[in-house]
Amino acid sequence: MAVACALYPLEISISLSCIFLPRTLICILSWLIFFGSSMMLFDA
Repeated sequence: MAVACALYPLEISISLSCIFLPRTLICILSWLIFFGSSMMLFDA
């Protein structure tokens, strides 16, 4: 749970950057990295 709380600001900043900087590829890459690391942490 602490990990999720720690990553939450990162998720918000990625979302904001996606809204204000519509560079689709970077946006998708950021989300893939974020969700990938989240899944690994929650699976462990």
